[in-house]
Amino acid sequence: MVPVALDYEATGTAVVIVASAAVAILAGIAACTSVTVYRGGRNASLILTCQYGAVVCGTLSIAGVVAQYSRRWDPEADAIACGFLPRWSGVLYFMEMAFALQFLHARVLLATPGDAGTPLMRALQLGIYAIVPFATVTAILSEGRIMASTGFCLPYYPTVITVLVVVAVAAFGVSLVYKFYTALVVHSRARAGAAGPDTGTDVACEGQNMYQIAVKNVVCSSIAMACTLSTGIFFMMVDFLYGGEPTPLAVIGDLCGVVDMVVNVLALCVCSYRWMPKEVRACVRHARQHGASIIPTPH
Repeated sequence: MVPVALDYEATGTAVVIVASAAVAILAGIAACTSVTVYRGGRNASLILTCQYGAVVCGTLSIAGVVAQYSRRWDPEADAIACGFLPRWSGVLYFMEMAFALQFLHARVLLATPGDAGTPLMRALQLGIYAIVPFATVTAILSEGRIMASTGFCLPYYPTVITVLVVVAVAAFGVSLVYKFYTALVVHSRARAGAAGPDTGTDVACEGQNMYQIAVKNVVCSSIAMACTLSTGIFFMMVDFLYGGEPTPLAVIGDLCGVVDMVVNVLALCVCSYRWMPKEVRACVRHARQHGASIIPTPH
């Protein structure tokens, strides 16, 4: 049974508030990233391009969620629009995920350049490419359902879709975190070896730089993958328990999806500062003048 204490109206209002704040935050990041991408032109790196793609897709997807819960939908007049909107948000969610995974894939190669041709990295790259057709199939199979009592436009994803998402995210997460952790161990040992008195300053700085990259990779990828996996598991459990029927838990699922996208974008932005225009980077560096600068160069 649906928990009595959980109220549709209150939950929908919470989704609108959180999603609206998320759109404002991501729009600001998107504006900064747009400036950096424009200045870089065709020379924009893959990491920067992935950051830009993730923040734009995340912003548009969350804006769709705001539209789902910010008005009362008419079951007859708005049936077509409600059928389209969750598909729109869902496809953009998967595209945001694809950009985030491509970003993490690029970070693996930044920390361990020699792994580019390994079977695991090639398999991960093919998996990232497969997200695009998977998102297309999801858009075809998913639905938008209007709840008569509240007028909310609720999304419905077939159970097979949520199961595949959970399995895929778990596989990606374990593989990427493993690669990042392995790189962290390697660079940690290299840094320890470079700390000797006979080691040159340039070598020691390079070792420290690579170690910091490895630490950021492990922390940010772990947080992003854990959040996405939790969201997928939540949607899967709701489908199993309620068979796609509209429930307040489905509304909470959308709220989890919003938080997931924000966390992913913030993880990417913390992991690499390439998205920051040089003016913003200078302000951040100035604000941290009493400590060691954590962004001497964009990694």
